[in-house]
Amino acid sequence: MTEIISAYRCTWRKCALQKSIQLICVLIFITACSSISVRRQAVPVLSYPNTARLNNIAQITISQQPGAALMPNLIGFSIEISQLCPMLKLAQTNTSYVQYYKNLGRSILRIGGNSVDSSIWVPQGQKSCALNPNNSQQRTIITRQVVEQLFTFARKIHWQVIWGLNLAENDPTSTADEAAWVARLGGSNLFGFTIGNEPELYAQRGLRPSWWDEQHFQYEWSRYITSIRHRVKAKFVGPEACCTTPLFKHFLENEAPETIGISSHHLYAISNTITGNAPPTIPLLLSATTLQEEELLLDQWSDEASAADISLALTEVNSASGGGVTGVSNTMAAALWADDLLFQAATRSIIGVDFHNTAGAFYDAFSVDGQVTPLYYGLLLFHYATSQTRWLQSSIHYVNQQPLNISAYALIHADGSSSVFVINKELTQSTTIRLTVMPDNQVTHTYTHATIISLAASSISATSGVTLGNRTISAAGTWTPHMAPIPISHNTASLTINAGSAALITLS
Repeated sequence: MTEIISAYRCTWRKCALQKSIQLICVLIFITACSSISVRRQAVPVLSYPNTARLNNIAQITISQQPGAALMPNLIGFSIEISQLCPMLKLAQTNTSYVQYYKNLGRSILRIGGNSVDSSIWVPQGQKSCALNPNNSQQRTIITRQVVEQLFTFARKIHWQVIWGLNLAENDPTSTADEAAWVARLGGSNLFGFTIGNEPELYAQRGLRPSWWDEQHFQYEWSRYITSIRHRVKAKFVGPEACCTTPLFKHFLENEAPETIGISSHHLYAISNTITGNAPPTIPLLLSATTLQEEELLLDQWSDEASAADISLALTEVNSASGGGVTGVSNTMAAALWADDLLFQAATRSIIGVDFHNTAGAFYDAFSVDGQVTPLYYGLLLFHYATSQTRWLQSSIHYVNQQPLNISAYALIHADGSSSVFVINKELTQSTTIRLTVMPDNQVTHTYTHATIISLAASSISATSGVTLGNRTISAAGTWTPHMAPIPISHNTASLTINAGSAALITLS
């Protein structure tokens, strides 16, 4: 029997565990529910504070001593600035679209993306959301009216805004004027500003000459900061890094925490950074290797931010770069991937994960007509599961060597109930789970109720027909939790987690 014991990881402050803790042991028995052979692939399963492998029989020991609180309202959205026009039209005409944001609590709406570096500030002009950086008549034109409409929407949903400013234009004076107007119109709903987007790629995108590097970026950034601060008192988020170059680390060493309030990085699962040139598929998106690569990057970035004594946010995130991949980014698989990533971010005290949207992209959480996609269902379940929760420290004992592609996360709620969030990323392999609460040597805690909320679809590749707790989101954009009871006797409950699904199991 192998054993992996996890220990709390405090990204921002050192912490110590109390030694006297009441333990709950959860036995999870995994059995095949079909004749398909199990893939022998080592996969992460319990991600606070470490990842581990879930085998056919595993015993998870969960402490009743609460750990660190999960960051509230972790989920945000990122919108291409060139897509403000269709987004604002939905916000003004589609009440369910407004409700989708409210369902996720109070959070951050980041306005940016590549199109920010081709936008033009014309305060009294005619707004335009076209995107042709080489034609001044077909570029996104930002006006006071657009900014006013955006913050009207932000106040309606009780979110704050990160506003992106054009660095590629290299015009600090005009940008300072834009920032002053945005700050005036945004008021308390303005979280802060970003300057430029993914500067590592400026030379590649033709925005700067080939010799332009991170030192030139920091020089230009500093000029912008100076110009803006002459006009308005503002917070800044940066550097909006995208890649594995040293720019992020060096930027924080030189600028933080005096200049920026939050450090920012982008992450796309299927990208040159993580998966290289591998064909984009659902198995690749949900593979152990992809998750492990994400973990390594999150560890690196959070450590670099911690060394600079500054918080980290993932301000642009999604399943695949370049607008996503049809048959992958718009499927149930994307919802499962998102839940895994959110838990991984939460374990590292990352304060925000903003899922990128651009009209018509395959990875969008909302369709062009304002309907939710499978991704949104995954985000909604995570938000519901983690509201007012703390981590439970866990250790895993393995009984045999038949791993399945499953993740599990243990939480304790404000009311004292405990939950296990299980994600079955197998393509066809259902899983029978038996949860048994074991008494420790001092106190026996008896659970009398068990419930489950399932995130389900007809298959892991389904692009529609997703349900959460056997229900779809209503036409009004609302969702009411439906917790199905699970028989529990002598602190033991059994259930099946279908292939390509997730479940929140709560014991009380």
